[in-house]
Amino acid sequence: ELLLDKRANAVIGVTRYYEHPLLALRERGQFLTPAFPKRLKQSQRLPDYRVSLGYFYFIRTDILQQRRSFYVPRMLGYTIPRERAVDIDEPEHLQVAEALMSIPKRDSN
Repeated sequence: ELLLDKRANAVIGVTRYYEHPLLALRERGQFLTPAFPKRLKQSQRLPDYRVSLGYFYFIRTDILQQRRSFYVPRMLGYTIPRERAVDIDEPEHLQVAEALMSIPKRDSN
């Protein structure tokens, strides 16, 4: 529906980062340095970045064949709440998912 209503080429599942990527540090020898020193700001003033979850990709077939990528112009994100967005790539990710599933759901009323 979102793909058709907004005349998009693609819709992908996204969520907000836990930690903002512009706050990343990298190792230089034995010390840490900001990965993006020119972009450092108060965390409240950082741009709103999203990360693809890999949960789903709805993409127009002709665009996929033409671009050979899931990341195409006129791409929309369908936001999944952070507490429901767990990418399970490692055993500890499964533990996080199981812990989140054990939390009672809030009443939506």
